[in-house]
Amino acid sequence: MQPPPPEILFGFGILALMIAIGVIWFVVAILIAVWVYRDAEKRGESGALWLIIVLITGIIGLIIWLIVRGDKPEIKS
Repeated sequence: MQPPPPEILFGFGILALMIAIGVIWFVVAILIAVWVYRDAEKRGESGALWLIIVLITGIIGLIIWLIVRGDKPEIKS
């Protein structure tokens, strides 16, 4: 049995890299969305709404949140 040609192995390497980047991107997006949710709740805003916005729009939603939240103080419970 012959080993696969280098082109096939290269293709599998590229595919594995693309999958890894996609998984990392997904995990980072979830972590950002959770942080925005918690930050919004601490500041008396609708955390669920901001969570959805950030999940849909990604980094743009995060930037919008950082602009909208401004210097609002955290609400102490």
